[in-house]
Amino acid sequence: MSALALKLIATLTMTIDHLGHFVPGGTYMRIIGRLAFPIYAFLLANGFAHTSNRGRYAYRLALFALISQLPFTLMLKSSIIDGSTSLQPLLWEYVHHGSVITSLLISFLCLWLLEGCKEKLWSRILSWLVVLGVLALYLSGAIRSDYGPKCVLMVLCFYYFRQTPGLMVLMASASLCAILFQDQFLYVLQGSRGEFPMPDSWTLKQLFSLLSMIPILLYNGKKGWSPSTQPWKKLWQLGFYAYYPLHMTVLFFLFRF
Repeated sequence: MSALALKLIATLTMTIDHLGHFVPGGTYMRIIGRLAFPIYAFLLANGFAHTSNRGRYAYRLALFALISQLPFTLMLKSSIIDGSTSLQPLLWEYVHHGSVITSLLISFLCLWLLEGCKEKLWSRILSWLVVLGVLALYLSGAIRSDYGPKCVLMVLCFYYFRQTPGLMVLMASASLCAILFQDQFLYVLQGSRGEFPMPDSWTLKQLFSLLSMIPILLYNGKKGWSPSTQPWKKLWQLGFYAYYPLHMTVLFFLFRF
């Protein structure tokens, strides 16, 4: 399965997921959508490994994270101002809750830092401390973006274990479960005696994300079809980025008006 096939699967399931926000009884659509994020995280790690210009890659992520923030906030958070004349809650979400592209950008920067500081022991230790600090900020709620700590951990697993696919998906799955069930793990590790914190239904639905490991394991290392000449080749590449804010804008106007 080529990178293009994975992109198409991720794009389709993401669209179904976002439709599920608006369609009555969209639970099953949201479950299908769980497949999208791990595939995007894998594609990011794979792109980091193969890109010839990491700076341009990071710039592209940053640009589309900025472009996508308003459509993301309007599509997923506009319900918080229903019946209210104040835009303050919506503006708060715009500033304080980033989209998944923000999470992918932060994960990319973490990888770039780790790879750029691996020659000396002290720089390796310092870079890992920075990454751990980023994870701590996510877990404390100081910074928020979709899939935040799950994204960072899964991208790291997809990148550093990419030479051993079986171990790669195992570690990525374990990192996802570690974040999803952190309260339960802490309860066991601390030997708590109170009531066991049962995971809610949405947390359990997130386990369907693990099904994405099947197409990821089928990845054949090839890019797949793309136009052979410019500017169509560049437009084809940017089209997948542009689809994210564009489809959210369309869904917002279709279902909120």
